[in-house]
Amino acid sequence: MANADDIPASPRANQVEGGGLLIVFALPLAMGLIACVLVGWWWFNDLDAVLCGAWRAAHGASAYQAAAGCPGGRPSLYMYLPQLARILAPIAGGADISGLRAVFGALNFAVVGGLIWALFLRPMDGAPRGLRAPILALTSGTAVASANIAFGCHALVLATALRRRSAWPLIAAIVAVSAIKPIYLTYLLVFAYEPERLAVRAGRIAAGVVAAAVVGAVILATGGPELAVWREGLTHVTLGQHLGFSFISWAHSLGLSPTGRAVQGAYVGFAGVVCLAGLAIVEARGLSREARTLLALAIAQVLNPRLMIYDVLMLAPLAIAFASVPEAWAKAFRLAVIGVGVVAFGVQLSRIYELIPIAPGLLTLLLLGAGVLAARDLRGRRA
Repeated sequence: MANADDIPASPRANQVEGGGLLIVFALPLAMGLIACVLVGWWWFNDLDAVLCGAWRAAHGASAYQAAAGCPGGRPSLYMYLPQLARILAPIAGGADISGLRAVFGALNFAVVGGLIWALFLRPMDGAPRGLRAPILALTSGTAVASANIAFGCHALVLATALRRRSAWPLIAAIVAVSAIKPIYLTYLLVFAYEPERLAVRAGRIAAGVVAAAVVGAVILATGGPELAVWREGLTHVTLGQHLGFSFISWAHSLGLSPTGRAVQGAYVGFAGVVCLAGLAIVEARGLSREARTLLALAIAQVLNPRLMIYDVLMLAPLAIAFASVPEAWAKAFRLAVIGVGVVAFGVQLSRIYELIPIAPGLLTLLLLGAGVLAARDLRGRRA
């Protein structure tokens, strides 16, 4: 007699299970948003940073000059290039930023809702909802309430990647968001995983790098003295105040300086192994073009040495890698992913934010495990 665990679940049962897991693992996000309402949280403080930078530029002050004030906002530090503030200055010339906060705050909720729909609710080739759902527990209500510009960056790249008919729109989108947050150049990994000849893949990555270099040269030529202020502030915050929840944070927890050569060398090795793991998966499992693209977008987050809470939604397509493992390993990976979601859920409820890096670390280990299994199968085929 067959064991009950060996009997495949019906599509209806899988849908019910996936829906139930989504409800459970969406609770930290929902509870966080409710808490923001109940405690009188100041919404959109990261959005305020961008709008206040633009308001200051519009009123003849430096975007980085906090003493210049910002009527209608309570911003976090302005951490972006001076050119961004100048570009937005024409719409921020009013007496305060209240109207802009209302418009862009509403847009933030629409963007986050679209990301959740695209990454967790809609069908995704090669990734059942039940495997994606636990990853939703990594995000938080305060992340959404902050309205960080990262949500818009991710949405732009995701929408362009899924709808593109050529490489150029996606290259343009990646270069644009990397001008806002340079680490998002990791999105060029998409082209390495395409079902194309190696020369085509390399050419598209090279085109993206060249385009980014050109934009970088323009930024240097037009930034003026404020660029030095930007560099100083960025270094202070990213390597001092907010280390994120991935490689830099892991190194710091081991007592290592993120600016040390050992850590930098280790990161290069780490990034290479992660990229190869993903490549083994897409080649061994015969993934569709869409699945390859989505998995690359997720692995780009794993490569981010300073993963932030507003980036973790983009980890959802890692489920494509977890679902691709051989049947003998499928149950173990499914339970492990659910376990990661439980850990993330517990961390969110406990508010022990020092533990947040654990969940991304566990997902990274699972990705590498899936990559090892894929590499083994590739090697077996060639033997």
